[in-house]
Amino acid sequence: MATSQNRLVLQSILQNSTARSLFQKFLESVYCAENLLFLDSVENFRKLTDPAELKATAQKIWDEYLSESATYQVNLDASTLDVIKTSLAHPTSSTFDAAIEEVLAMLEHDSVPKFLRSPLYLGM
Repeated sequence: MATSQNRLVLQSILQNSTARSLFQKFLESVYCAENLLFLDSVENFRKLTDPAELKATAQKIWDEYLSESATYQVNLDASTLDVIKTSLAHPTSSTFDAAIEEVLAMLEHDSVPKFLRSPLYLGM
């Protein structure tokens, strides 16, 4: 499946509550559910407008998903992590954009094709 098709399939999965729930279960079964949790957290972060709330929430996202001691560590390129870490002092709604693109690319290239072949999806 071509990359653009995978992105469309991923978008469709994320927009459909039943498919999204099954995809979450699949990601849990292959130990990468943190990717979807991270996407959700950043989506909520992007809705914030208060600078103090942006800063506190950006730090929380960093601590929970991106730091070396993160509970649900997302695997990102070191340069992306460096840029985000630097921007935590003055975060904006776009602070995590590069990280989101990396996570979406990983999901579309790796997780979506595996999900589409999984018994969980095939039994849907």
